[in-house]
Amino acid sequence: MNSPSSRIFPGAPDTRAIAPTLLVQTVSGEQVTVENRPWQYALGANFSAQVGDQVTLTGYYQSGVFEVSQINNLTNGKSVVLRDATGRPGWSGRGQRNGG
Repeated sequence: MNSPSSRIFPGAPDTRAIAPTLLVQTVSGEQVTVENRPWQYALGANFSAQVGDQVTLTGYYQSGVFEVSQINNLTNGKSVVLRDATGRPGWSGRGQRNGG
């Protein structure tokens, strides 16, 4: 999914929730939620979005669920990569295999 005309859904981000979420409504009316660890990671990377911002979501479907790998805010110019090209989450650490 890469929809340049997706917009932040009214009422989001929901800062009242214990774990804030980003709700995006696509031009086709589908709602995509970025929440929990992916959203915390985005916020920690200084990504921000406000109601009405135009965003693009890039990602893939896994077991019928859309996994967001990158969010671009076209309104404020901020961008965050949540998962690398293999789908590995940025918050998972890098591991120390073979001494490296």
